[in-house]
Amino acid sequence: PNLIDVIKMRLEEESMSHRAFAKQIGVSPARVSEYFAGKTEPSLKVARNISRVLHIEPSIILGV
Repeated sequence: PNLIDVIKMRLEEESMSHRAFAKQIGVSPARVSEYFAGKTEPSLKVARNISRVLHIEPSIILGV
């Protein structure tokens, strides 16, 4: 699975809304939508926050 699939799965597991997720990682809900649509990728700082908030291994976030 790609990063977006992993994020969506973890959001569902955590019963977390996109709005709450956006707030916790420090971006707008519109930016989260852009990530999901593949229009943009998270910065390194935001990727670090995603890893921390959703407990996703950094290697998955970085795609290695």
